[in-house]
Amino acid sequence: MRLASGQVLTDWSPHVEGRLNRARFQLDAGLFPNNTIQHLWKEGGPPAVVFEILDELAPDSGKPATHDYSAELVELEALHRERLNLPSRPKNARGLR
Repeated sequence: MRLASGQVLTDWSPHVEGRLNRARFQLDAGLFPNNTIQHLWKEGGPPAVVFEILDELAPDSGKPATHDYSAELVELEALHRERLNLPSRPKNARGLR
């Protein structure tokens, strides 16, 4: 998520479209957990908060269909945070919460 202020926030999800829909719904309803982002959305609307999919993780055919890709997604996010010169996310942090 890139903000009009120039800030960048990252998140990951095994269900990208669902996560994006949830974030947009929360913003539209005034329920987004980050007050700064909620304020930007209220003041500037969708142009103030840009959603970008930076990468997608392809399923590994050698793993069962029920495989949890969370660890791989965390690592992929860390690579993008490093590429974008963002600080590392604390080990216990998840999403934009």
